[in-house]
Amino acid sequence: MKIGVIGTGVIGLSSAVALRRRGFTDVTVYFRDDLPATTSSRAGAVFTPFDAGSHAEWIAGSLRAFREMARTQPHSGVCIGTAHEYLPGDAPIPAWTGIVGGVHVWEHAATPPSPTAHGFDIDVPMMDMRVYLAWLKTLALELGVRFVQRDIGSFDEVFASGTDAIVNCAGLGARELCLDRAMRPMRGQLLHVPNALGLTDAIAAPEADGDVTYVYPFPDYIVLGGTYELDESRCETDDASLARILLRSRRLLSAHTNRNADALGETILRRVAGLRPTRVINGCHECVRLELERSPAGPIIHNYGHGRAGVTLSWGCANAVAKLLHAETDANAALREPRVSAGHTLSDAYGTTSLGAITPRPGPRVQG
Repeated sequence: MKIGVIGTGVIGLSSAVALRRRGFTDVTVYFRDDLPATTSSRAGAVFTPFDAGSHAEWIAGSLRAFREMARTQPHSGVCIGTAHEYLPGDAPIPAWTGIVGGVHVWEHAATPPSPTAHGFDIDVPMMDMRVYLAWLKTLALELGVRFVQRDIGSFDEVFASGTDAIVNCAGLGARELCLDRAMRPMRGQLLHVPNALGLTDAIAAPEADGDVTYVYPFPDYIVLGGTYELDESRCETDDASLARILLRSRRLLSAHTNRNADALGETILRRVAGLRPTRVINGCHECVRLELERSPAGPIIHNYGHGRAGVTLSWGCANAVAKLLHAETDANAALREPRVSAGHTLSDAYGTTSLGAITPRPGPRVQG
């Protein structure tokens, strides 16, 4: 069976790898923008669930995969780190912490960003996207996935090349490709600055305007964010927003008892903007479409609309895609290859997970 995956962001790459590990031998990824021009390349990224209700199984599947990568793949850019999460007012501890486990709720926040703030500590996967995506694409290539740079205007174009099934990971492109008007851009802006302070823990706190301030450290740099600008389609930064991000980040770091907070961001490495592929239904910004469409030309599995949680949901959704396609095609042993290749022993974390809910409902939105 010949499978075409549309999109080379974290969702498309993860889906391609999951398909190969599930035993599908002929997988081609079609892409317009290559790394590092994809939105995924500009992500934070710390494991950040938003809707633990309808996304629970996908969250759990991704968590297993990232924990396995952190344990066995030292060059993947994935590690496990501590995140300090501030919450506003009387907001409850989010439900997703029960999936991750090991949450430590603060009894008191001595110098919180606001007088009513409280929060918790939790150990979560942290992904250095400048390393992780390149590693993931290399893994896909080593597994035999092919890559074709081509701007896809319709599914018929892909089927016309002899493709038997399509996995649609087009992100914002699904607005035109599928005429899905629920797809809306959400611009995110952030800064990369040197990790001159030697920070190791992530810190995040909500702001009154709906944005979230976060400080995500990696060995060579720190990600400072961020903005959630729904329906802003200009993929460029503006100086005023970046200045606010830097000011808020220093204030948050200072509140978290770091005496050298004013030295944060004295040098700017990169100014970054990206357009998150949000799918907005009934106020939910992460209404993921993960479902099978039986078109006359062949099956299409849609896997898009992950919004702010693309990296976090990537492996749970990718494995759900592979499971759906396997069930649809009733693949037999003659079409399958061993799921684990030499040099990439990742147990079952990349290859099996339960299929999550297909139509998410609105739920709590907490930045991690």
